[in-house]
Amino acid sequence: MFLKDVAKTVIDLFPEEMAAGFLAAKHRLWWRTKGSKLHLAYAQDYKTRSAIVSAVKEVLHRVGRDRARIIEFGCSGGNNLRLMREILPWPVSYLGLDFQPDAIAYARQQYPEDVFHVCDDLGLPDLVPRLGHFDVFIASAVLYYIPLDRAQTVLRCAACLADYVLVCDDLSRFHLASGRNDGLFLHPYAALCRKAGLEIVVSPERPEDPGNRHGYFVARSAGRFNEDGVCGD
Repeated sequence: MFLKDVAKTVIDLFPEEMAAGFLAAKHRLWWRTKGSKLHLAYAQDYKTRSAIVSAVKEVLHRVGRDRARIIEFGCSGGNNLRLMREILPWPVSYLGLDFQPDAIAYARQQYPEDVFHVCDDLGLPDLVPRLGHFDVFIASAVLYYIPLDRAQTVLRCAACLADYVLVCDDLSRFHLASGRNDGLFLHPYAALCRKAGLEIVVSPERPEDPGNRHGYFVARSAGRFNEDGVCGD
Protein backbone atom coordinates (compact mmCIF):
# COMPACT_ATOMS: atom_id res chain seq x y z
CA MET A 1 0.00 0.00 0.00
CA PHE A 2 2.87 2.39 0.88
CA LEU A 3 4.51 1.94 -2.53
CA LYS A 4 1.19 2.51 -4.29
CA ASP A 5 0.65 5.73 -2.33
CA VAL A 6 4.15 6.91 -3.20
CA ALA A 7 3.67 6.06 -6.88
CA LYS A 8 0.34 7.90 -6.96
CA THR A 9 1.88 10.96 -5.31
CA VAL A 10 4.63 11.01 -7.95
CA ILE A 11 2.11 10.57 -10.79
CA ASP A 12 0.04 13.47 -9.45
CA LEU A 13 3.08 15.73 -9.95
CA PHE A 14 3.12 15.04 -13.69
CA PRO A 15 1.16 17.11 -16.23
CA GLU A 16 -2.25 15.50 -16.78
CA GLU A 17 -1.49 14.18 -20.28
CA MET A 18 1.82 12.65 -19.18
CA ALA A 19 0.21 11.07 -16.10
CA ALA A 20 -2.57 9.58 -18.25
CA GLY A 21 -0.01 8.11 -20.62
CA PHE A 22 1.95 6.60 -17.74
CA LEU A 23 -1.16 5.03 -16.17
CA ALA A 24 -2.35 3.68 -19.52
CA ALA A 25 1.03 2.06 -20.15
CA LYS A 26 1.01 0.63 -16.62
CA HIS A 27 -2.44 -0.93 -17.09
CA ARG A 28 -1.54 -2.29 -20.50
CA LEU A 29 1.66 -3.89 -19.19
CA TRP A 30 -0.27 -5.53 -16.33
CA TRP A 31 -2.81 -7.07 -18.72
CA ARG A 32 -0.03 -8.25 -21.05
CA THR A 33 1.76 -10.02 -18.19
CA LYS A 34 -0.10 -10.77 -14.96
CA GLY A 35 -3.54 -10.51 -16.52
CA SER A 36 -2.80 -12.48 -19.68
CA LYS A 37 -4.60 -15.63 -18.48
CA LEU A 38 -7.56 -14.04 -16.72
CA HIS A 39 -9.87 -15.05 -19.55
CA LEU A 40 -9.72 -18.59 -18.14
CA ALA A 41 -10.99 -17.40 -14.76
CA TYR A 42 -13.67 -15.27 -16.44
CA ALA A 43 -14.84 -18.35 -18.33
CA GLN A 44 -15.41 -20.11 -15.00
CA ASP A 45 -17.41 -17.31 -13.36
CA TYR A 46 -19.25 -16.17 -16.48
CA LYS A 47 -22.67 -16.29 -14.80
CA THR A 48 -21.74 -13.35 -12.57
CA ARG A 49 -22.25 -11.07 -15.61
CA SER A 50 -25.97 -11.75 -15.89
CA ALA A 51 -26.91 -8.09 -15.31
CA ILE A 52 -25.13 -7.13 -18.54
CA VAL A 53 -26.91 -9.74 -20.62
CA SER A 54 -30.25 -8.92 -18.99
CA ALA A 55 -29.75 -5.28 -20.00
CA VAL A 56 -29.06 -6.35 -23.60
CA LYS A 57 -32.21 -8.48 -23.51
CA GLU A 58 -34.29 -5.55 -22.28
CA VAL A 59 -32.99 -3.24 -25.01
CA LEU A 60 -33.68 -5.72 -27.80
CA HIS A 61 -37.11 -6.57 -26.41
CA ARG A 62 -38.01 -2.87 -26.21
CA VAL A 63 -37.22 -2.25 -29.88
CA GLY A 64 -38.88 -5.47 -31.05
CA ARG A 65 -35.82 -7.25 -32.47
CA ASP A 66 -36.07 -10.93 -33.34
CA ARG A 67 -32.32 -11.48 -33.39
CA ALA A 68 -29.28 -10.20 -31.56
CA ARG A 69 -26.34 -8.78 -33.50
CA ILE A 70 -23.74 -8.02 -30.84
CA ILE A 71 -20.27 -6.48 -30.94
CA GLU A 72 -18.21 -6.46 -27.75
CA PHE A 73 -15.11 -4.37 -27.13
CA GLY A 74 -12.98 -6.09 -24.50
CA CYS A 75 -14.62 -9.48 -25.02
CA SER A 76 -11.87 -11.50 -23.25
CA GLY A 77 -12.48 -15.20 -23.98
CA GLY A 78 -16.13 -14.76 -24.94
CA ASN A 79 -17.66 -15.33 -21.49
CA ASN A 80 -20.47 -12.84 -22.13
CA LEU A 81 -21.25 -14.60 -25.41
CA ARG A 82 -21.71 -17.88 -23.55
CA LEU A 83 -24.19 -16.24 -21.19
CA MET A 84 -26.04 -14.55 -24.05
CA ARG A 85 -26.57 -17.89 -25.73
CA GLU A 86 -28.06 -19.20 -22.47
CA ILE A 87 -30.29 -16.21 -21.66
CA LEU A 88 -31.33 -14.45 -24.86
CA PRO A 89 -34.37 -15.94 -26.63
CA TRP A 90 -33.06 -14.96 -30.08
CA PRO A 91 -30.23 -16.22 -32.29
CA VAL A 92 -27.02 -14.34 -31.47
CA SER A 93 -24.61 -13.11 -34.14
CA TYR A 94 -21.44 -12.01 -32.35
CA LEU A 95 -18.19 -10.19 -33.04
CA GLY A 96 -15.63 -9.88 -30.26
CA LEU A 97 -12.65 -7.52 -29.94
CA ASP A 98 -9.86 -7.77 -27.39
CA PHE A 99 -6.20 -6.78 -27.31
CA GLN A 100 -5.16 -10.06 -25.63
CA PRO A 101 -4.03 -12.58 -28.29
CA ASP A 102 -4.39 -15.49 -25.84
CA ALA A 103 -7.96 -14.51 -25.00
CA ILE A 104 -8.89 -14.20 -28.67
CA ALA A 105 -7.30 -17.58 -29.48
CA TYR A 106 -9.31 -19.14 -26.66
CA ALA A 107 -12.54 -17.49 -27.86
CA ARG A 108 -11.99 -18.70 -31.42
CA GLN A 109 -11.50 -22.22 -30.14
CA GLN A 110 -14.64 -22.11 -28.00
CA TYR A 111 -16.85 -20.35 -30.56
CA PRO A 112 -15.59 -21.23 -34.06
CA GLU A 113 -18.75 -19.98 -35.77
CA ASP A 114 -18.32 -16.43 -34.41
CA VAL A 115 -15.86 -13.69 -35.37
CA PHE A 116 -13.04 -12.37 -33.18
CA HIS A 117 -10.30 -9.81 -33.79
CA VAL A 118 -7.23 -8.83 -31.80
CA CYS A 119 -7.85 -5.10 -31.49
CA ASP A 120 -7.35 -2.31 -28.96
CA ASP A 121 -8.58 1.26 -28.62
CA LEU A 122 -5.80 2.52 -30.91
CA GLY A 123 -6.65 0.11 -33.73
CA LEU A 124 -10.44 0.30 -33.49
CA PRO A 125 -11.02 3.36 -35.73
CA ASP A 126 -9.20 1.72 -38.66
CA LEU A 127 -11.20 -1.48 -38.21
CA VAL A 128 -14.64 0.16 -37.93
CA PRO A 129 -15.48 0.43 -41.68
CA ARG A 130 -14.90 -3.33 -42.13
CA LEU A 131 -17.02 -4.59 -39.23
CA GLY A 132 -20.59 -3.99 -40.37
CA HIS A 133 -23.54 -2.86 -38.27
CA PHE A 134 -24.88 -4.27 -35.00
CA ASP A 135 -27.81 -3.96 -32.65
CA VAL A 136 -25.73 -3.48 -29.49
CA PHE A 137 -22.12 -2.49 -28.76
CA ILE A 138 -20.92 -3.69 -25.34
CA ALA A 139 -17.96 -2.28 -23.40
CA SER A 140 -17.82 -4.04 -20.03
CA ALA A 141 -15.17 -3.17 -17.43
CA VAL A 142 -12.70 -1.97 -20.05
CA LEU A 143 -12.95 1.81 -20.56
CA TYR A 144 -11.58 2.67 -17.14
CA TYR A 145 -8.22 1.35 -18.30
CA ILE A 146 -8.22 3.84 -21.19
CA PRO A 147 -7.46 7.60 -21.02
CA LEU A 148 -10.23 10.12 -21.62
CA ASP A 149 -9.46 11.00 -25.24
CA ARG A 150 -9.21 7.35 -26.27
CA ALA A 151 -12.38 6.41 -24.39
CA GLN A 152 -14.07 9.20 -26.35
CA THR A 153 -12.83 7.62 -29.59
CA VAL A 154 -14.17 4.21 -28.56
CA LEU A 155 -17.62 5.69 -27.86
CA ARG A 156 -17.60 7.52 -31.19
CA CYS A 157 -16.77 4.25 -32.95
CA ALA A 158 -19.52 2.52 -30.97
CA ALA A 159 -22.01 5.13 -32.18
CA CYS A 160 -21.05 4.25 -35.74
CA LEU A 161 -21.16 0.51 -35.29
CA ALA A 162 -24.38 -0.10 -33.38
CA ASP A 163 -27.88 1.18 -32.73
CA TYR A 164 -27.38 0.93 -28.97
CA VAL A 165 -24.33 1.11 -26.71
CA LEU A 166 -24.12 -0.55 -23.30
CA VAL A 167 -21.28 0.47 -21.00
CA CYS A 168 -20.60 -1.28 -17.70
CA ASP A 169 -17.94 0.57 -15.72
CA ASP A 170 -17.02 2.65 -12.69
CA LEU A 171 -19.62 5.42 -13.03
CA SER A 172 -18.63 7.59 -10.07
CA ARG A 173 -18.05 10.55 -12.44
CA PHE A 174 -20.91 9.80 -14.81
CA HIS A 175 -22.37 13.33 -14.75
CA LEU A 176 -19.19 15.24 -13.86
CA ALA A 177 -16.88 16.98 -16.29
CA SER A 178 -14.18 17.44 -13.64
CA GLY A 179 -12.94 15.77 -10.51
CA ARG A 180 -10.07 13.70 -9.25
CA ASN A 181 -9.40 10.19 -10.52
CA ASP A 182 -7.92 7.65 -8.13
CA GLY A 183 -5.65 5.46 -10.24
CA LEU A 184 -7.97 4.40 -13.07
CA PHE A 185 -9.62 6.55 -15.72
CA LEU A 186 -13.00 7.50 -14.27
CA HIS A 187 -14.86 9.19 -17.10
CA PRO A 188 -17.69 11.76 -17.27
CA TYR A 189 -19.75 9.47 -19.50
CA ALA A 190 -22.74 11.77 -19.91
CA ALA A 191 -20.53 14.40 -21.53
CA LEU A 192 -18.55 11.86 -23.57
CA CYS A 193 -21.75 10.34 -24.96
CA ARG A 194 -23.08 13.72 -26.08
CA LYS A 195 -19.83 14.37 -27.94
CA ALA A 196 -19.99 10.91 -29.54
CA GLY A 197 -23.54 11.37 -30.86
CA LEU A 198 -25.10 9.11 -28.24
CA GLU A 199 -28.34 9.76 -26.37
CA ILE A 200 -28.55 8.07 -22.97
CA VAL A 201 -31.80 6.11 -22.72
CA VAL A 202 -31.12 4.07 -19.56
CA SER A 203 -29.32 6.05 -16.86
CA PRO A 204 -27.27 4.23 -14.24
CA GLU A 205 -28.99 3.42 -10.99
CA ARG A 206 -27.27 4.21 -7.72
CA PRO A 207 -25.87 0.96 -6.25
CA GLU A 208 -27.27 -0.15 -2.91
CA ASP A 209 -23.70 -0.58 -1.68
CA PRO A 210 -22.15 2.92 -1.36
CA GLY A 211 -18.70 1.37 -1.79
CA ASN A 212 -19.64 -0.02 -5.19
CA ARG A 213 -19.21 2.61 -7.89
CA HIS A 214 -19.89 0.25 -10.77
CA GLY A 215 -23.03 0.12 -12.86
CA TYR A 216 -24.19 0.29 -16.43
CA PHE A 217 -25.98 2.66 -18.77
CA VAL A 218 -27.46 2.32 -22.25
CA ALA A 219 -27.26 4.92 -25.00
CA ARG A 220 -28.91 5.17 -28.42
CA SER A 221 -26.82 6.04 -31.46
CA ALA A 222 -27.43 8.47 -34.28
CA GLY A 223 -24.06 7.71 -35.94
CA ARG A 224 -23.77 7.32 -39.70
CA PHE A 225 -20.95 6.55 -42.14
CA ASN A 226 -19.97 9.14 -44.71
CA GLU A 227 -19.20 8.47 -48.39
CA ASP A 228 -15.65 7.38 -47.56
CA GLY A 229 -16.85 4.72 -45.14
CA VAL A 230 -15.77 6.75 -42.11
CA CYS A 231 -18.18 7.57 -39.36
CA GLY A 232 -18.94 11.28 -39.45
CA ASP A 233 -20.13 13.73 -36.79
